[in-house]
Amino acid sequence: HSHPNSAAENTNGSAQKGLLRCLLKLGRLDSVLNQSYGMSNTGQIDSELVPFATEAAWRLGKWTVLDNLVNNLNDGIAFDADARYQLSFGRTMHSLHSKSHAKVISCLKDSRESIMSSLSSAARDGYTRSYPYLMQLHSLREIECSSS
Repeated sequence: HSHPNSAAENTNGSAQKGLLRCLLKLGRLDSVLNQSYGMSNTGQIDSELVPFATEAAWRLGKWTVLDNLVNNLNDGIAFDADARYQLSFGRTMHSLHSKSHAKVISCLKDSRESIMSSLSSAARDGYTRSYPYLMQLHSLREIECSSS
């Protein structure tokens, strides 16, 4: 069922994600984590904001925070391709830090799958649109080489 405020909540959620995206690009990683947790009324981070917090946590080396983010996430949530990549990359970094080689391999596979779905459609539009996905695949390959 639809709430009267659902359009306002959707706009607000979009604005929140836009703010976090900007903060990530600016390298304001502590602010991303603070805002992610601060934007919630319940004290729990909103599931739509978890991908941003995940990236900030691994980039800061806040492994306990990253552990909570990647292990307490409901798998039934539908994320867009970029958010799926951020989450799977965060899980990969968490596994790498935990020195769990089998888990790293599993996470790398998940990360590649999330990229390939976007890459296949981007490749039809040319190299420029494909480039970010190729760089993501390159990052995964570097992790794979360093973990073996």
